[in-house]
Amino acid sequence: MTSLEDAFPEIAEMTDDDQRDRVVEVWATAIADSDYDDLADVPWWPPHEAVVGSSDLVGHVRDVVRCAIAICDSLTLSQSELEIRRDDLIAGALLHDVSKPFEIADGELVETHDLLPHPHYAVHLLASCDVSKHVQHIVIAHSGRSGVAPRTMEAKIVAVADELAVDGRYWSTTSRLKPDG
Repeated sequence: MTSLEDAFPEIAEMTDDDQRDRVVEVWATAIADSDYDDLADVPWWPPHEAVVGSSDLVGHVRDVVRCAIAICDSLTLSQSELEIRRDDLIAGALLHDVSKPFEIADGELVETHDLLPHPHYAVHLLASCDVSKHVQHIVIAHSGRSGVAPRTMEAKIVAVADELAVDGRYWSTTSRLKPDG
C-alpha cells in the first residue's frame, strides 16, 4: 500500500506535526472506509477521461499542492504584509479531493457524488478527524459545486491552484482555453 508520505512528499513542507498527523489520519480513514485498497488506485475524475485520458488522483492532488505552494511563496515574497497560513494552505491542498474515493467506484460517479455535491463529504471526514475549521473551509470552498465561496486567502489560493491544475490537463487535448487562431 502506498504511504501518504510516498504519494504526497510535499507533506514534509508542513511544520506543524499535529496538523501533518491529522492530514495523514484523514487520508488513511478515507482509504480504509472506501472501496479502494490503495490511494494509488483512486482515479482523478472519470467523466473527463474521454477528453484528457486516464489520470490518478495522486497526480492531480500533487499538481494542486505544488501550485498552491508556489502561489503562496510568490505572494508572501512580494507582499510582506500578507499573512498566509502556509501549513493550513498545504493541508487544504492535500485534502481538497479527499472525498473522491467516496464519489467514484468502478470508474463511475456514485450516489455520494450526486447527493452530496463535491466536496461536502470531505468536510465530514475532516471534522471526524478534528481538522480545523480553517482547513475545512479551504476544502469546501475549492469547488464551485459546493456553493461556498473562498473567504480566506488560503481558500482562494487552493481554489485557483485546483482550477489551474484542471485546466492544465485540458490544455493539450482541447481548445477549451486556447484563443482562436
